[in-house]
Amino acid sequence: MLAIGVVGDDKEIVLGVLADIFMRNGIPFFASVEKDGDGVAAAFIEAVKQKAKVVVLSISGNDWEKIGTLRFDIFVFLVKKEHCEVVLSSLLKRRNILIVNNDVPLPEKISTNGETTLITCGFNHTSSVTVSSVGEFADKIQYCLQRTLLTLNGEAIEPQEFSVCGNSNDITEVLAAVTAAIISGAEV
Repeated sequence: MLAIGVVGDDKEIVLGVLADIFMRNGIPFFASVEKDGDGVAAAFIEAVKQKAKVVVLSISGNDWEKIGTLRFDIFVFLVKKEHCEVVLSSLLKRRNILIVNNDVPLPEKISTNGETTLITCGFNHTSSVTVSSVGEFADKIQYCLQRTLLTLNGEAIEPQEFSVCGNSNDITEVLAAVTAAIISGAEV
């Protein structure tokens, strides 16, 4: 089972976009919101009972120490708070894919081990994933993959641009969710 964890101020947007993509792909998924470090185990048990292929959990940011000990294949970390350095450093020391908001200052002292893939998204020109334009009615954004990414199955996704539905107020969250879906192997 593929496990995706989401931490951030607008987790519901990420979960909604992922749910839409997995439903369109016919991928059985289980989504749960606002779990703390202790509630995650129960959510995984429920996902297994429901025979989910993907579990997407919105993790509460109130229990920072426990978040850093959780294991996910993909972790979407869109926290806008200053005190995220310890958790982010912990997540970067695991074998996973970490998607972060590059529009907020990331701690300067973070470093990855060789088993962590760090993917940045946002408006920042150094981001791995950016937006090149927003639709006239702010209902579509132009997703722009700046670098080659590998899916969890090892398939290379080359740099490209395509339109995705999304509100112009939620661009970073939509970029992160679509990136997580692409990495999981789902068609977007």
